[in-house]
Amino acid sequence: MAEAATTDLYHETYRLLGGMKTLKTRRRTADAWVSLIRGGFQPSTLTAIAENTGVPVKYLLELISLPERTWARKTKNDEVLSLPQSDRLYRIARAVARATEVFESRGTAVDWLGTPNRALSGETPFAILDTEVGEEQVHTLLGRIEYGVYT
Repeated sequence: MAEAATTDLYHETYRLLGGMKTLKTRRRTADAWVSLIRGGFQPSTLTAIAENTGVPVKYLLELISLPERTWARKTKNDEVLSLPQSDRLYRIARAVARATEVFESRGTAVDWLGTPNRALSGETPFAILDTEVGEEQVHTLLGRIEYGVYT
């Protein structure tokens, strides 16, 4: 059961990041994700997630610590994002996929991820996805919401 849920999250994350068009592979396994992230995502993955979630490009750039001018240069010169930037973008897409699964609505999921939360010391879930610990907190909180545990 857990393996099927992970596969579904990988599939939805893949779709949010632009799928074959931006990632240039059909593989969606854990080892494929490691390789893709280490190799760096194309700048078009950021555009794809913005289009697929409604999250503004400018906000995504802020979340992955990428200056707008640098992103424009990378886009123009077809340069890949750095490993930390690609990893953060993956974390954002995966969190959107998981929150969509919990809330059964992408709009509600994105709204929740962008709203300050007392359980996260007043930070937005999006804002703390820049660290592994923050990502764990977001996924734990989503699990609590899914199972009706008061948080």
